[in-house]
Amino acid sequence: MIYSVDIQYCYIEGYNILFPGIRTAEQEDRMDSFSKRLAKALQARQMPQSVLASKIGVSRALITMYVKGRTAPRKSRLSEISKALDVQTAWLLGYNVSMGHADQSDEVADKIRIMFGTLPPADQKSLLDTLNHMDR
Repeated sequence: MIYSVDIQYCYIEGYNILFPGIRTAEQEDRMDSFSKRLAKALQARQMPQSVLASKIGVSRALITMYVKGRTAPRKSRLSEISKALDVQTAWLLGYNVSMGHADQSDEVADKIRIMFGTLPPADQKSLLDTLNHMDR
């Protein structure tokens, strides 16, 4: 298995959780998928990178880095991107869901992320372990 140190996303039942650590080859593919899907969404919405940058309050250079797969947005920025492009966050992350549009599920996921973030690290790990166990 190939690893590289970077920031990674974990997607669990509608939650996008940011974890510092090691990224596997599968996660590298997700990063590549994110950049391709971001480019696809920009094209589908006929939105220049500069317009997206303006909508979410970042530089066009940063959007270019996202599109080229050089970096990934943090979780709060990812939510802003999906809302600005009117696409599902999970779709942007490369999951097999419809491109669709940002809807209440993204708002619920944002609330869950906030609540998750208030938990002590041990409780976060316990919750993730439980969710992973339920998925088997």
